[in-house]
Amino acid sequence: MKQSQTNGSKNRITVYQRVTEQVMELLKHGTVPWQKSWDAHVGPPRNGVSGRYYRGFNVFVLSLAGFESPYWFTPRQVNALDAHIRKGERVTWIHFWKFWDPDKGSKSEENEGDKRRKGALIIRAYRVVNLDQCQGPGIARFREKHPAETPVRHDNDPIAACERIVDDMPNRPGIRFGGDRACYRMKPDVVDLPHLRSFVSSEEFYSTYFHELTHSTGHPDRLNRKTLTDGTPFGSPIYSREELVAEMGAAFLCAVAGIEDPTLQNSAAYIQGWLTYLRSDPKALLVAGAQAQKAADYVLGWAGVEEVEAAEELAEASA
Repeated sequence: MKQSQTNGSKNRITVYQRVTEQVMELLKHGTVPWQKSWDAHVGPPRNGVSGRYYRGFNVFVLSLAGFESPYWFTPRQVNALDAHIRKGERVTWIHFWKFWDPDKGSKSEENEGDKRRKGALIIRAYRVVNLDQCQGPGIARFREKHPAETPVRHDNDPIAACERIVDDMPNRPGIRFGGDRACYRMKPDVVDLPHLRSFVSSEEFYSTYFHELTHSTGHPDRLNRKTLTDGTPFGSPIYSREELVAEMGAAFLCAVAGIEDPTLQNSAAYIQGWLTYLRSDPKALLVAGAQAQKAADYVLGWAGVEEVEAAEELAEASA
């Protein structure tokens, strides 16, 4: 192996360690709320009937669900609109926290178990679907009443170092630009991304790009990562662990490209959101970090480098 390649491998590991330490420090002291890095058509998620904006971690979950419309409904609200949920569509679960008051609780809450202490914190889970998952006369009328706004376009330019990482990725998935959805789809092996000028900055575009490319490394023809291949639903613990891998991998790749400073705070806030969801698993970030290193190595064309270097060092020691 060439000496320059060995030095590059060691430098890369140093970058990974530095980024991990920075993320841990941000998580320790608290981070800014996570912000969707490209402009949606009509603002943050809200209930289509009441008009109320969702709060807390629900904003994070609904913003990541990948729909253009910000309007969400319970199944009962959809039926009341003279509409129905399309066949095959999946619901998204949201959660509300409240303090238990036995004088105001419902009969169902009273029958859920032992008597709760007044003031105890309880969680309620609800199913919701996006406007784009529904159809029927009521949906057409709703769209007429709430037309989509024209998305903002930003004067962003490509970043050469980032483009080089994307272009040099071995066995790269297909890339499709357009729309308002950033995601990796495993069966067609395709990354979907909004256009560069839909993002608030070039750096955030490439951070999102690297996030989805990190997801793609889990494909059976690449690293065959179970958190991706098991196909678990959005918001599940396994899905949440895969999101940690993807964002840590994106943070590593941004550091290699030299754009970590404008993107790291948002990455840390994103990671913090999933760690909150996985609050019963304190090792989640450490495990995700190790998997993210392998994923970033794959994107950079360094997969298997440590094994080769170890074999060379053994051969030299035995000579």
